[in-house]
Formats: sequence, structure tokens, C-alpha cells
Amino acid sequence: MKYYGSGGNGATALNLPYGGVIYSSSNTTKASDGTLKAASPVARIVQCKGVTERSDVDETGFVWCGCGTANAEAEGISIKRFDAGVYVLTGSAGLAKEGWQLLPPRDPQGSGDLGIVEAEETESGGLKISLYRRRYRLNADNGDIEVVKGDLIDVPVNSWIDVRLNMPENSVFNLKQKAMLEAAEKAELELGS
Repeated sequence: MKYYGSGGNGATALNLPYGGVIYSSSNTTKASDGTLKAASPVARIVQCKGVTERSDVDETGFVWCGCGTANAEAEGISIKRFDAGVYVLTGSAGLAKEGWQLLPPRDPQGSGDLGIVEAEETESGGLKISLYRRRYRLNADNGDIEVVKGDLIDVPVNSWIDVRLNMPENSVFNLKQKAMLEAAEKAELELGS
């Protein structure tokens, strides 16, 4: 596959093997530790907008939706802090069906996970996201040190929880995509007649 594009001061040429993928801000997202992850509808949960110290939580392509941000594909979701360490996300069709789903808050300096995160579907179809302190326990049987859930904690101010979602067919993004496809098909039909 070859791609030729006109840049501001010249041309860009890419030569990819068959089936190659170009990664960009439209198909990846930056996790709380700075690594790139495959994107689709993605939400970032923080303790609250006024407390987070991360200026990149609402980087280009992400907008505030309560106690967190969402990319364009997740437009229309809402995130609320229910209690310490408990957040409720509504407006999605649950967690992504394949690939990664939840990433705990991570230290932006690279020292690892800042908690243990779990999600469960609520009776009303939303997602209850819970964040627990990481605790360490000695397994008396084999001498291993195990990571276990401790008390519920709020998202640390220097990080966020990443949530990869599945969106309903009537989501804002899906309706926009459908309208653009229909307009393109209509224009193609008009050109052909």
C-alpha cells in the first residue's frame, strides 16, 4: 500500500506492507502512563475536574463529561462520582467487546499501577467503576507476596482510569457516521445519474 499526501511544504510518502496500519491520534489513545493503546470509544475518569493535576486528560479530541473526559467516539456519555472510589458511567453499551477494557490509574513517572480497578454493569445499564488501594499480602502456603484489593480510594490527582467502551447504535458518533455515509452514497448516486 502506498500513500502520497501533500504536506504544507512538500509531499509525504508512506510505503506500507499489505495489511499495514498507520497509527495516529485518530486510532490510538495515550494511557495515563503515556503509552499508546488502541482506541475506540474511550473515557478517562478522574476524581473531579477541579482537582486533577493532569492537563493532558482533556487533550485534543477529548471533552469533559462530568468526572472525566471522552473522545469523539464516546460523545454523549456521562461520568459521576458516586462515593469515594466509586464512579458511574452512563450512556454507553458497556465495556468494549474485544481488546483492552480497563486500565488502572498509573504513575506518570513510570512506577506502575496506583490502584486496582473493577467494573460491573448496573441494573440501569450503566457501568459502576470501582478503584481500590493496592495491598500486599504474604501467602503463607508458598511465601509469595500477592497484590489484593484494599479500601476504596479516589483516582489520584496525578492520573486517571482508562475505560474502553462499546457504544449503542444511536450514540452521537454513530449517528454522525451514519449520516455522513448516507450523504456520500447519495452524492455517488447523483454523480452516476
